Amino acid sequence: MATTKYGVAYAFDEPAFETYFGEWVFRFSSMKHKERFCSLVQARVDWLSDSLSRRFKYPIDAAELAAFQLYQQVETRGFYVTRNTMVYRSPDEITFSVVAYG
Repeated sequence: MATTKYGVAYAFDEPAFETYFGEWVFRFSSMKHKERFCSLVQARVDWLSDSLSRRFKYPIDAAELAAFQLYQQVETRGFYVTRNTMVYRSPDEITFSVVAYG
């Protein structure tokens, strides 16, 4: 992946800076963005799950939603997420649904 002298890559096609979250693969434009995401993701998952559980009075696991929310805040130069063979280049291509488990 071609990077600037400061280690920033503007093309997400090569997996130079990527991390896994469950079945999702998040790509980043720099190592700094990847490291920031990795260091904050668990706290974001805990916070959002707790916040939604308190609000709706049901236990809610918002792990994936929290990861995507954080990704959009951390990765400011684009959007590139994969799952299995699907590539998502925009947050508009992903829809979250609430599923109840008994």
